Amino acid sequence: MAQIFPEIGDTETVIATPCFIRGQMGPILAKMAKTLMWDVLGRLEVLSLTPDNCQYFPIILSTFAVLFMAVESIQYHAAKESYHTSYDTDIDRHNERIHVLDNEAEGVENLLNFYANCFGNCHANMHEPSVSSFQHFAAAAARSASGVEGERERTIEYLQSIKMAIDHARPYLLSKIDNMSRNEKLEKGDMSVYFDRLLAKLFLTKA
Repeated sequence: MAQIFPEIGDTETVIATPCFIRGQMGPILAKMAKTLMWDVLGRLEVLSLTPDNCQYFPIILSTFAVLFMAVESIQYHAAKESYHTSYDTDIDRHNERIHVLDNEAEGVENLLNFYANCFGNCHANMHEPSVSSFQHFAAAAARSASGVEGERERTIEYLQSIKMAIDHARPYLLSKIDNMSRNEKLEKGDMSVYFDRLLAKLFLTKA
């Protein structure tokens, strides 16, 4: 406090409350998040447009999954009523509430379409009943890892675990996509609709 507000001096006792700290850090964290997001998207673009991009498929799929989970989490927090909402008027509350289901189409759909165009065939091959598709990814991953021992086995095991998880959760994932297609509105107090919508579209990508 003395460094940021030296004019206060010793005239009064000042306590840095959480609200004050959050207010000071908010713009800094927003700028940092934007910088990191540009970095992640830039690296994704470079790897995705590489001629032999199948070698990066496991890390690309993982990164897109984490990216969409982050977006869902941000949307959830943005849709919640703010900490000081009890002091707002009804009009203020209405204006502050963000209905992301109606406003996410362009950015998210662009990312999903980009993933489908670059890795749609890879994604489809991952769901083939034959293990040959996993061997292809494993060989590509081994090349990208410069022959690191065990890379083939780790790649196969990882993709198989992803496939099993998707297959096991398929009814749930389909229900999330169905809810999106019917553009269901949020019920009062029900925030669960914000989660797994984007992951469902990613994991059920078609070539």
